[in-house]
Amino acid sequence: MAKHTWAFQARFRSRAYGWKSSKLAAKRAREAVSEIKAMRRKDPLLAAEGAVRFIERVVPAIEQIDSSSGAIGTAINKAVNTLLDLFISVDADPLAREAWVDRIWQATMDDGHGYLDQIPERWGEVCGSPELAGRWADDMAPMLRRSWQEGGYLRGGAATLSCLLAAGRPDEVLELLELAPYAFWPNQRHGVQALVDLGRNDDAIAYAEPEGNPNDRYQVVASCERILREQGRLDEAYERYALEAHRRGTYLATYRSLAKAYPNLTPQKLLGDLVGSTPGEEGKWFATAKSLGEYDLAIELANRTPCEPKTLIRAARDFESKEPLFALRASLTALRWLCDGWGYELDGSEVHSAFAHAMAAAEYIGQREGVLRSMASLVTPERIGETWSRGVLRRKLAAAREATGG
Repeated sequence: MAKHTWAFQARFRSRAYGWKSSKLAAKRAREAVSEIKAMRRKDPLLAAEGAVRFIERVVPAIEQIDSSSGAIGTAINKAVNTLLDLFISVDADPLAREAWVDRIWQATMDDGHGYLDQIPERWGEVCGSPELAGRWADDMAPMLRRSWQEGGYLRGGAATLSCLLAAGRPDEVLELLELAPYAFWPNQRHGVQALVDLGRNDDAIAYAEPEGNPNDRYQVVASCERILREQGRLDEAYERYALEAHRRGTYLATYRSLAKAYPNLTPQKLLGDLVGSTPGEEGKWFATAKSLGEYDLAIELANRTPCEPKTLIRAARDFESKEPLFALRASLTALRWLCDGWGYELDGSEVHSAFAHAMAAAEYIGQREGVLRSMASLVTPERIGETWSRGVLRRKLAAAREATGG
């Protein structure tokens, strides 16, 4: 293999990052992944070596970082999983792969912080062949059996189960899990896959479904949905699991994930079901409805429960000339929630922006006076309470009236 100097190596020296270096370390991890992926196109074997080196170096480099926020853990988890995918995909000489696998295992066992805990769960894939996975399973299964028979815990138990699956031995997975002293999803998921491999799909779902750690709920639901979808039971998968299985970091990302998985269903059906699944959060689906061109629905949702004013103001800005009525309604809705005290990290400019966009849209459709009356209703004495936003809007209205002699 050709010699190569990796740029990331100098950035991942032992204890390279201090207590408050989470953001910098996450950035460097993303850069390392990009560097290794770029090499994958030129020299796959060298890229695999780069992935192994990153895994070896990452924990000693970041072990002093304050991980309480979870940000660094999330960043490293993503980087490691991406590099595992790359490593697994590389077609390497069996001896070379075996040496790499030994190095990854050593790095995983040396990790005392949990950053590499996902690696044993994929150990059968990492091994790269049924033969190597089978040898690892033969070495580890007796130890796991003894540990579980004694009610203990063996680090790397998931690796044993993963290797048994990769070696085509699902019955042994189920036999071992019968001895497990407690339910633990990283282990149980291999039991689910073993039943699938045996063609017992309904049993696999029943095996996965019992309530366990609430933190595992998403993975359980996603596994059940995947099993049904792979069987072609799309209607059942959708009705039982899809809305929960496709939850993502934002409401729009949730919709897009669901729409990608179920292209046979209309956008209106998907959005309606998602809105119905989150009672009290209807306003947070405004951006999704807007992206689908469902402008009336978007405004209706934004008025049903609080919607972030900044989101509404951006929509008003973007649609001011092409959909002025929608922009006007978005501006007025933003002012409504601002006057009622809603919004995150506001600095006062939001009322000015919403007012300006409302007036600009009103000019497009010739409703200036009507819009001023609508805004005046937001600052009437009958409305309970007083907010600084209401005071700002009251002054804006007075200035507008004075400018026109009204």
